[in-house]
Amino acid sequence: MIQEPLISIIIPTFNRAHLIGETLDSILNQSYRNWECIVVDDGSTDNTDTLLKSYTELDPRFKYVKRPNSYLPGGNGARNFGFSMSKGEFINWFDSDDVMNEDLLKFQLSSIKKPEIDVSLCQAVAFKSELTKTKPLKQIAPDSKFTLHNYIINNVVWLTPAALWRRSFLVTMNTLFDEELKAAQEWEFHCRILNKQPNVAVLNIELIYVREHEGSITYDGSDVKRWHYFVARLKLYNNPKIRLDNPTKLYLKGYLLSAFKQFVIHRNFKWAFRAFFNYIMKDSLISVKSKLMAFLFMVSFLVFNKGYHLSKKIK
Repeated sequence: MIQEPLISIIIPTFNRAHLIGETLDSILNQSYRNWECIVVDDGSTDNTDTLLKSYTELDPRFKYVKRPNSYLPGGNGARNFGFSMSKGEFINWFDSDDVMNEDLLKFQLSSIKKPEIDVSLCQAVAFKSELTKTKPLKQIAPDSKFTLHNYIINNVVWLTPAALWRRSFLVTMNTLFDEELKAAQEWEFHCRILNKQPNVAVLNIELIYVREHEGSITYDGSDVKRWHYFVARLKLYNNPKIRLDNPTKLYLKGYLLSAFKQFVIHRNFKWAFRAFFNYIMKDSLISVKSKLMAFLFMVSFLVFNKGYHLSKKIK
Protein backbone atom coordinates (compact mmCIF):
# COMPACT_ATOMS: atom_id res chain seq x y z
CA MET A 1 0.00 0.00 0.00
CA ILE A 2 1.39 3.38 -1.03
CA GLN A 3 2.01 5.70 1.92
CA GLU A 4 0.29 9.07 1.60
CA PRO A 5 2.73 12.02 1.84
CA LEU A 6 3.37 13.59 5.23
CA ILE A 7 2.20 17.18 5.77
CA SER A 8 4.02 19.22 8.42
CA ILE A 9 1.93 21.88 10.14
CA ILE A 10 4.12 24.41 11.97
CA ILE A 11 2.49 26.70 14.54
CA PRO A 12 4.37 29.46 16.39
CA THR A 13 2.65 30.50 19.60
CA PHE A 14 2.97 32.98 22.44
CA ASN A 15 0.50 33.14 25.35
CA ARG A 16 -2.39 31.69 23.34
CA ALA A 17 -3.46 28.95 25.75
CA HIS A 18 -6.99 30.37 25.71
CA LEU A 19 -7.23 30.06 21.91
CA ILE A 20 -4.88 27.40 20.58
CA GLY A 21 -7.05 24.51 21.76
CA GLU A 22 -9.65 25.27 19.08
CA THR A 23 -6.85 25.43 16.50
CA LEU A 24 -5.45 22.05 17.53
CA ASP A 25 -8.91 20.48 17.62
CA SER A 26 -9.45 21.56 14.00
CA ILE A 27 -6.21 19.76 13.09
CA LEU A 28 -7.29 16.62 14.96
CA ASN A 29 -10.50 16.68 12.93
CA GLN A 30 -8.76 16.74 9.55
CA SER A 31 -10.12 14.19 7.09
CA TYR A 32 -6.55 13.73 5.82
CA ARG A 33 -4.69 11.84 8.51
CA ASN A 34 -0.99 11.73 7.63
CA TRP A 35 0.21 14.92 9.27
CA GLU A 36 2.52 16.10 12.02
CA CYS A 37 1.89 19.31 13.96
CA ILE A 38 4.88 21.10 15.48
CA VAL A 39 3.93 23.81 17.98
CA VAL A 40 6.87 26.12 18.70
CA ASP A 41 6.53 28.12 21.92
CA ASP A 42 8.11 31.57 21.69
CA GLY A 43 8.38 32.07 25.45
CA SER A 44 4.80 31.80 26.74
CA THR A 45 4.15 32.65 30.39
CA ASP A 46 0.60 31.26 30.55
CA ASN A 47 -0.37 27.58 30.78
CA THR A 48 0.48 26.78 27.16
CA ASP A 49 2.89 24.02 28.21
CA THR A 50 0.24 22.27 30.33
CA LEU A 51 -2.32 22.45 27.54
CA LEU A 52 0.10 21.21 24.90
CA LYS A 53 1.19 18.32 27.10
CA SER A 54 -2.39 17.07 27.06
CA TYR A 55 -2.41 17.15 23.24
CA THR A 56 0.96 15.41 22.84
CA GLU A 57 -0.21 12.68 25.21
CA LEU A 58 -3.49 12.37 23.32
CA ASP A 59 -1.90 12.10 19.86
CA PRO A 60 1.82 11.60 19.09
CA ARG A 61 1.41 13.51 15.83
CA PHE A 62 1.55 16.65 17.98
CA LYS A 63 5.01 17.86 18.97
CA TYR A 64 5.59 20.71 21.43
CA VAL A 65 8.97 22.44 21.48
CA LYS A 66 10.39 25.71 22.73
CA ARG A 67 12.29 28.06 20.46
CA PRO A 68 16.01 27.78 21.23
CA ASN A 69 18.16 30.89 21.71
CA SER A 70 19.89 30.20 18.40
CA TYR A 71 16.73 31.58 16.75
CA LEU A 72 15.70 35.18 17.42
CA PRO A 73 12.61 35.81 19.57
CA GLY A 74 9.39 36.25 17.61
CA GLY A 75 7.17 34.33 15.27
CA ASN A 76 9.81 34.32 12.53
CA GLY A 77 12.38 32.46 14.60
CA ALA A 78 9.69 30.03 15.75
CA ARG A 79 8.59 29.35 12.16
CA ASN A 80 12.15 28.80 11.00
CA PHE A 81 12.94 26.47 13.91
CA GLY A 82 9.75 24.52 13.29
CA PHE A 83 10.73 24.06 9.66
CA SER A 84 14.15 22.74 10.69
CA MET A 85 12.42 20.07 12.80
CA SER A 86 9.78 19.12 10.24
CA LYS A 87 9.86 15.95 8.17
CA GLY A 88 6.95 16.49 5.80
CA GLU A 89 7.04 16.55 2.02
CA PHE A 90 4.60 19.47 2.26
CA ILE A 91 4.64 22.40 4.69
CA ASN A 92 1.93 24.60 6.17
CA TRP A 93 2.68 27.46 8.57
CA PHE A 94 -0.50 27.97 10.58
CA ASP A 95 -1.41 30.52 13.26
CA SER A 96 -2.22 29.59 16.85
CA ASP A 97 -5.55 31.43 16.87
CA ASP A 98 -7.00 30.36 13.50
CA VAL A 99 -9.09 27.32 12.57
CA MET A 100 -8.96 24.80 9.72
CA ASN A 101 -11.90 23.47 7.78
CA GLU A 102 -11.88 19.69 8.24
CA ASP A 103 -11.04 19.15 4.56
CA LEU A 104 -8.26 21.74 4.26
CA LEU A 105 -5.36 19.31 4.03
CA LYS A 106 -7.24 16.87 1.79
CA PHE A 107 -8.19 19.50 -0.78
CA GLN A 108 -4.83 21.26 -0.76
CA LEU A 109 -2.89 18.03 -1.12
CA SER A 110 -5.09 17.03 -4.04
CA SER A 111 -4.28 20.30 -5.83
CA ILE A 112 -0.52 20.18 -5.18
CA LYS A 113 0.07 16.52 -6.08
CA LYS A 114 0.96 17.45 -9.64
CA PRO A 115 4.78 17.62 -9.53
CA GLU A 116 4.92 20.97 -11.33
CA ILE A 117 2.88 22.73 -8.57
CA ASP A 118 4.96 24.41 -5.85
CA VAL A 119 2.19 25.81 -3.65
CA SER A 120 -1.55 25.43 -3.15
CA LEU A 121 -3.53 28.45 -1.93
CA CYS A 122 -7.07 28.47 -0.57
CA GLN A 123 -9.59 31.15 0.34
CA ALA A 124 -10.16 32.41 3.89
CA VAL A 125 -12.89 34.07 5.94
CA ALA A 126 -12.71 36.03 9.19
CA PHE A 127 -14.55 35.33 12.43
CA LYS A 128 -14.56 36.66 15.99
CA SER A 129 -15.97 33.94 18.23
CA GLU A 130 -18.39 31.77 16.25
CA LEU A 131 -17.44 29.94 13.06
CA THR A 132 -21.03 30.25 11.88
CA LYS A 133 -20.68 34.04 11.82
CA THR A 134 -17.99 34.95 9.32
CA LYS A 135 -17.16 37.82 7.03
CA PRO A 136 -15.30 37.60 3.73
CA LEU A 137 -11.66 38.47 3.26
CA LYS A 138 -10.10 39.48 -0.03
CA GLN A 139 -10.35 36.50 -2.34
CA ILE A 140 -7.62 35.02 -4.52
CA ALA A 141 -8.87 34.94 -8.10
CA PRO A 142 -8.18 31.50 -9.62
CA ASP A 143 -6.83 33.16 -12.78
CA SER A 144 -4.54 35.55 -10.87
CA LYS A 145 -1.11 36.28 -12.26
CA PHE A 146 1.26 35.59 -9.37
CA THR A 147 3.95 38.08 -10.30
CA LEU A 148 6.09 40.00 -7.85
CA HIS A 149 4.67 43.28 -9.18
CA ASN A 150 1.06 42.18 -8.65
CA TYR A 151 1.81 41.12 -5.09
CA ILE A 152 3.63 44.34 -4.20
CA ILE A 153 0.78 46.53 -5.48
CA ASN A 154 -1.80 44.31 -3.69
CA ASN A 155 -3.44 42.93 -6.82
CA VAL A 156 -2.72 39.47 -5.43
CA VAL A 157 -2.71 38.71 -1.70
CA TRP A 158 -2.92 35.61 0.45
CA LEU A 159 -2.51 34.71 4.10
CA THR A 160 0.38 32.55 5.28
CA PRO A 161 -1.89 29.84 6.81
CA ALA A 162 -3.71 29.50 3.47
CA ALA A 163 -0.62 28.11 1.71
CA LEU A 164 0.58 24.52 1.46
CA TRP A 165 4.17 24.49 0.16
CA ARG A 166 6.19 21.79 -1.48
CA ARG A 167 9.25 21.29 0.69
CA SER A 168 11.58 20.79 -2.29
CA PHE A 169 10.71 24.32 -3.42
CA LEU A 170 11.21 25.91 0.01
CA VAL A 171 14.69 24.46 0.43
CA THR A 172 15.83 26.48 -2.60
CA MET A 173 15.40 29.62 -0.45
CA ASN A 174 18.58 30.83 1.26
CA THR A 175 16.44 32.36 4.02
CA LEU A 176 12.86 31.63 5.00
CA PHE A 177 11.37 34.19 7.42
CA ASP A 178 13.55 37.22 8.17
CA GLU A 179 14.03 37.11 11.93
CA GLU A 180 15.06 40.77 12.14
CA LEU A 181 11.62 41.97 11.06
CA LYS A 182 8.90 42.50 13.66
CA ALA A 183 6.17 43.28 11.10
CA ALA A 184 5.63 42.66 7.37
CA GLN A 185 7.82 39.56 7.64
CA GLU A 186 5.30 37.37 5.83
CA TRP A 187 4.92 40.00 3.09
CA GLU A 188 8.70 40.13 2.65
CA PHE A 189 8.90 36.33 2.60
CA HIS A 190 6.21 36.07 -0.07
CA CYS A 191 8.00 38.67 -2.20
CA ARG A 192 11.22 36.65 -2.17
CA ILE A 193 9.19 33.52 -2.90
CA LEU A 194 7.52 35.15 -5.92
CA ASN A 195 10.90 36.27 -7.19
CA LYS A 196 11.52 32.54 -7.79
CA GLN A 197 8.33 32.34 -9.89
CA PRO A 198 6.59 29.38 -8.22
CA ASN A 199 3.82 27.46 -9.95
CA VAL A 200 0.63 28.20 -7.99
CA ALA A 201 -2.63 26.28 -7.71
CA VAL A 202 -5.65 28.15 -6.33
CA LEU A 203 -8.59 26.48 -4.62
CA ASN A 204 -11.72 28.58 -4.88
CA ILE A 205 -12.97 27.25 -1.54
CA GLU A 206 -12.98 28.95 1.88
CA LEU A 207 -10.97 26.55 4.03
CA ILE A 208 -9.35 28.85 6.62
CA TYR A 209 -11.09 30.69 9.46
CA VAL A 210 -9.02 33.70 10.54
CA ARG A 211 -9.77 34.93 14.04
CA GLU A 212 -10.19 38.66 14.67
CA HIS A 213 -9.31 39.78 18.18
CA GLU A 214 -7.20 42.32 19.98
CA GLY A 215 -3.59 41.36 19.43
CA SER A 216 -4.10 39.98 15.95
CA ILE A 217 -2.95 41.91 12.89
CA THR A 218 -6.26 41.13 11.21
CA TYR A 219 -8.06 42.97 14.00
CA ASP A 220 -6.23 46.28 14.02
CA GLY A 221 -3.76 47.31 11.35
CA SER A 222 -2.95 50.56 13.20
CA ASP A 223 -0.99 48.57 15.75
CA VAL A 224 1.50 47.29 13.18
CA LYS A 225 4.99 48.60 13.65
CA ARG A 226 5.30 51.01 10.75
CA TRP A 227 9.05 51.12 10.91
CA HIS A 228 9.30 47.43 10.13
CA TYR A 229 6.88 47.86 7.23
CA PHE A 230 9.34 50.44 5.92
CA VAL A 231 12.35 48.21 6.57
CA ALA A 232 10.74 45.22 4.83
CA ARG A 233 10.21 47.26 1.68
CA LEU A 234 13.65 48.81 1.88
CA LYS A 235 15.22 45.36 2.15
CA LEU A 236 13.33 44.27 -0.95
CA TYR A 237 14.20 47.49 -2.79
CA ASN A 238 17.92 47.04 -2.09
CA ASN A 239 18.12 43.26 -2.54
CA PRO A 240 20.36 42.60 -5.59
CA LYS A 241 18.83 39.14 -6.02
CA ILE A 242 15.31 40.52 -6.51
CA ARG A 243 14.35 41.27 -10.10
CA LEU A 244 12.36 44.51 -9.92
CA ASP A 245 11.05 46.00 -13.14
CA ASN A 246 10.89 49.79 -13.44
CA PRO A 247 7.17 50.15 -12.51
CA THR A 248 7.71 48.05 -9.37
CA LYS A 249 10.86 49.93 -8.38
CA LEU A 250 9.06 53.26 -8.80
CA TYR A 251 6.11 51.98 -6.76
CA LEU A 252 8.41 50.96 -3.91
CA LYS A 253 10.27 54.26 -4.14
CA GLY A 254 6.94 56.08 -3.78
CA TYR A 255 6.03 53.96 -0.76
CA LEU A 256 9.36 54.61 0.96
CA LEU A 257 9.21 58.37 0.36
CA SER A 258 5.61 58.50 1.58
CA ALA A 259 6.56 56.58 4.73
CA PHE A 260 9.45 58.99 5.37
CA LYS A 261 7.08 61.96 5.09
CA GLN A 262 4.63 60.34 7.51
CA PHE A 263 7.41 59.75 10.04
CA VAL A 264 8.25 63.46 9.89
CA ILE A 265 4.66 64.73 9.99
CA HIS A 266 3.88 62.53 13.00
CA ARG A 267 7.12 63.75 14.60
CA ASN A 268 8.69 60.34 14.81
CA PHE A 269 12.13 61.76 14.17
CA LYS A 270 13.96 58.62 15.26
CA TRP A 271 12.49 56.76 12.30
CA ALA A 272 12.59 59.81 10.04
CA PHE A 273 16.33 60.30 10.47
CA ARG A 274 16.95 56.59 9.99
CA ALA A 275 14.90 56.62 6.80
CA PHE A 276 16.72 59.71 5.58
CA PHE A 277 20.24 58.37 6.09
CA ASN A 278 19.57 54.68 5.33
CA TYR A 279 17.42 55.25 2.27
CA ILE A 280 17.07 58.76 0.86
CA MET A 281 20.75 59.69 0.96
CA LYS A 282 21.74 56.36 -0.63
CA ASP A 283 19.18 56.11 -3.43
CA SER A 284 20.61 57.19 -6.79
CA LEU A 285 17.07 57.57 -8.16
CA ILE A 286 16.48 60.51 -5.79
CA SER A 287 17.92 63.80 -7.02
CA VAL A 288 20.30 65.93 -4.97
CA LYS A 289 17.59 68.61 -4.86
CA SER A 290 15.05 66.16 -3.40
CA LYS A 291 17.58 65.00 -0.82
CA LEU A 292 18.13 68.60 0.24
CA MET A 293 14.35 69.19 0.42
CA ALA A 294 13.98 66.06 2.55
CA PHE A 295 16.57 67.32 5.02
CA LEU A 296 14.98 70.78 5.20
CA PHE A 297 11.56 69.15 5.60
CA MET A 298 12.78 67.25 8.68
CA VAL A 299 14.48 70.27 10.22
CA SER A 300 11.46 72.50 9.58
CA PHE A 301 9.12 70.10 11.39
CA LEU A 302 11.63 69.46 14.14
CA VAL A 303 12.10 73.17 14.92
CA PHE A 304 8.89 74.87 13.75
CA ASN A 305 6.42 71.97 13.39
CA LYS A 306 5.59 73.01 9.84
CA GLY A 307 6.87 72.56 6.30
CA TYR A 308 4.21 70.70 4.34
CA HIS A 309 5.12 72.67 1.20
CA LEU A 310 8.61 71.18 1.28
CA SER A 311 7.27 67.62 1.22
CA LYS A 312 5.81 68.21 -2.24
CA LYS A 313 9.32 68.80 -3.58
CA ILE A 314 10.60 65.41 -2.43
CA LYS A 315 10.34 63.06 -5.41
